[in-house]
Amino acid sequence: MMAYNNKMKRTNLYLTQRQYKTVKKIAQEREVTFSEVFRGIIDQYIESKSKWLNTINGQLKKKKP
Repeated sequence: MMAYNNKMKRTNLYLTQRQYKTVKKIAQEREVTFSEVFRGIIDQYIESKSKWLNTINGQLKKKKP
């Protein structure tokens, strides 16, 4: 997983039972903390959205006259 050297903010959130069990299982299998797995999931989501937005923005710029 990623190293997190930045200051972190503490937060609380509600997960479904399924979400919680899935993240917990992944954490146990990888022998890392629940938080580390969850941060990795969020990072992957942000990265995928960022790539998608960059693609869309590039396409929009090409269409402008």
